[in-house]
Amino acid sequence: MKNKSLVRASVLATLVAAPLAALASPVNYTFSTNASPHGNADVVALLGGGSQVSGQFTYDAAAPYFGNSGALGFEGDASIYVGNALTPRALSPISGSVAGHAFSDVIGAVSVSNDLPAPSPFRDALMLAADPTPKAGSNTLPTDYPRQLAGFDIGDYRLVNVRLFWVSGLGGATDFLASTDLPAALPTLTGRLALDFVRISDPLNTANTPFYNNSVFFEGLTVQASPVPEPGIFAMALIGLLAIGATRAGRR
Repeated sequence: MKNKSLVRASVLATLVAAPLAALASPVNYTFSTNASPHGNADVVALLGGGSQVSGQFTYDAAAPYFGNSGALGFEGDASIYVGNALTPRALSPISGSVAGHAFSDVIGAVSVSNDLPAPSPFRDALMLAADPTPKAGSNTLPTDYPRQLAGFDIGDYRLVNVRLFWVSGLGGATDFLASTDLPAALPTLTGRLALDFVRISDPLNTANTPFYNNSVFFEGLTVQASPVPEPGIFAMALIGLLAIGATRAGRR
């Protein structure tokens, strides 16, 4: 009887765990940068030369493939991952602050480039972006995709995007990606963070200034992970309770 109850408990636990095994746990990350802003001199002066960025976000490597960056009208040959209400989100709530100013976005995207051919200066590139990014050299934001960043105004500048990225040749990274799949965990390498701004006084950019001329970059980006407790912990607790219940029922 004892052996039968143990077998029953084991089978029950397996049946409950099987569908849960397919669910990858999202991971909460905190991030921070060095106090080393550079880029648009006006914005650097407004933020302060000793300012740094810190915040948090959730990353899920189980998010589905969305499309190729070039085919979607963006730059390069990267795999884009987003997710929706029915699937895991690659990048979801991201928030942070810099020099006393806060920003947040409910949904972002992750792009993965592996073994890029010449003339690209990078071999591998991984980027987390709050909102869609324009091509290098463009002077306007993409309009085909929703923009949800809640940014801030500083002087004559408005924050419109936040990007965290790692590229080969930066922070000691040479070839840190094995494919264009979402990595199971984000790099422990040092990365870079960019804050992209537009001019409030010239929202249509009649001056035809390249978009990234208004960006500010922060070096020394590091991220630290802590697993999201749900649903994994509660699911395992449920499995344990069901197994115990089955064992007791078998004894009776």
